Amino acid sequence: MVSGGKQHDQRAILAQLAAMRASGEISADEHQAARERILGPDAARIEPPPPPQSRRQVLREKPEKQAQSKAGCGTIVVAILVILVLVSIFSGHKSTDPVQQAADASSSAEDHRKGFHCLSAWDGSDPQLVDAVKGQMREPSSFEHVETRITPVDSKGHHTVFMTFRGRNGFGGMNVETAVGTISNSTCALIDFNIIEN
Repeated sequence: MVSGGKQHDQRAILAQLAAMRASGEISADEHQAARERILGPDAARIEPPPPPQSRRQVLREKPEKQAQSKAGCGTIVVAILVILVLVSIFSGHKSTDPVQQAADASSSAEDHRKGFHCLSAWDGSDPQLVDAVKGQMREPSSFEHVETRITPVDSKGHHTVFMTFRGRNGFGGMNVETAVGTISNSTCALIDFNIIEN
C-alpha cells in the first residue's frame, strides 16, 4: 500500500507530466511511459483527456483564426468585384469592327422599317393601342393581351397594327376580339383604330 505522502508526491509528478504534455514538451507516448514508471507496470494504459488550453494559448490563436476568416472574406469580396467588372465590360462592349457596326445599323434600320421600335419590348403590344382599347371596354381591368402584329411602313409613313385581346363581356364571359390601328412610323403615335369582334 502506498503511503499518503508518497501518493501525494505521485499526484504532483503526474500533474507535472500532464502539464508538460499539454505544453507540448513531451509526446503522448513519453507521457504514458513516465506514468507507468511512476505507477508501476500494472498501471492501466488509459489515455487521459487532453488538458484544456490555457487562456494565453486561446487568446494567441483567436487573432490568427480571425485573420484567416477576414482573409477568406476579403478573397470572396475581391472575386465578386472582379466578376462584376468583367460582366460590365463585356455587356457594354460594342464592336469596333466596321462590318459588325454596319450589320447592327442595318438590323436597326430594318426593325425601324418593320415598326418593331413602336412595340413594347415586354409583351410586343402597342401601348397606345392598348390604352385606347381599354378606354372602349366595359371592364378595362379584364383586358388580356394575346398577340400583336404590325405591317412594314407604307408610303405615307404609317404602320397597320393588329392586336388580338380578351375582355369580359356583359354576361361575365370572356370574348376574343381584334383591334386594328394605324400608327406613325416616326412618332409611334396612334392615328386611328377600330375594334372588330371575332
